Amino acid sequence: MGDEGEKDQRKFAKDFLEKWAKAEREERPVEESLKEVEAELERSATNPGLWFRKGVLLSQLEKWDPALESLRKAESLDPTLPRLQVALSFVLGRLGRPEEAAEANQRAIQAAAGAPAEEATVEQALKFLAEELREVAEAEVAETEAVKGLNEKVETLQAENQTLKAEIAALKAQ
Repeated sequence: MGDEGEKDQRKFAKDFLEKWAKAEREERPVEESLKEVEAELERSATNPGLWFRKGVLLSQLEKWDPALESLRKAESLDPTLPRLQVALSFVLGRLGRPEEAAEANQRAIQAAAGAPAEEATVEQALKFLAEELREVAEAEVAETEAVKGLNEKVETLQAENQTLKAEIAALKAQ
């Protein structure tokens, strides 16, 4: 498949995820929806759908660790919940845990095997998530290289500073 086809697939997957997030949102603010879900969880703490919803809302707020906790709770209650593994993969990717995200991707693919109508959509979303994970990994490598470069500059400046101190001391001694 050409570059253009891959771009189309990524756009499709991104659109899918955006529509999913939009469908999960309501007209009111995310924080308000989250409070309602938490109140409902007090009455029905074993409802995997509510835990999933809480995880999605927390991810919309970019609260990745609590989102992961909620999604894991949903998974413990019902690992077959639709879209759960895709959401887990996304959150794990955001947390910089690519191996676990890849495992969630595999579980999502396996789950999609039982739902042929949604399989292509899930596969597209997984491709988008894989691309996003690659971008996160590349950004981390670039950041590591930048830090390495800064450390080298600090060492150079420290050496220059020592040289200047020695020259100042020599001038004072004269």
